[in-house]
Amino acid sequence: MSDEIKVLNVGAGFMGTLHAKAYEQIEGVRNVGIATRNYSSSEKLANVLAGEVPRFTDFEEGLENTSPDAVAISTYTDSHYKYVSAALNRGLHVFVEKPLAETTAESQELFDVANRVNRKLYIG
Repeated sequence: MSDEIKVLNVGAGFMGTLHAKAYEQIEGVRNVGIATRNYSSSEKLANVLAGEVPRFTDFEEGLENTSPDAVAISTYTDSHYKYVSAALNRGLHVFVEKPLAETTAESQELFDVANRVNRKLYIG
């Protein structure tokens, strides 16, 4: 990882917007993309961020096109497991809004993956 941390923001609602705006204020952190379920929901966030931030409706496409170091997941709980698992298995660090997953078993599995791939998993 370079000195710059590239973050793909997943979700552009209230919390996703707060996180993306905060990352923009941190030296050495750059928002490299926004992934949402539909393109129009990311428009407001894209307009408040500095520069052109690519928008995606497909999480995997966002990962492929932005090559992030980390993902910030602020989506509905039912999508957390899928997104966190995919990001960790690609070797990315993850910040995810609570809860981590829908079940204790899924949460434990995600912790195990994070440990296996030696990546940070933050739940906030």
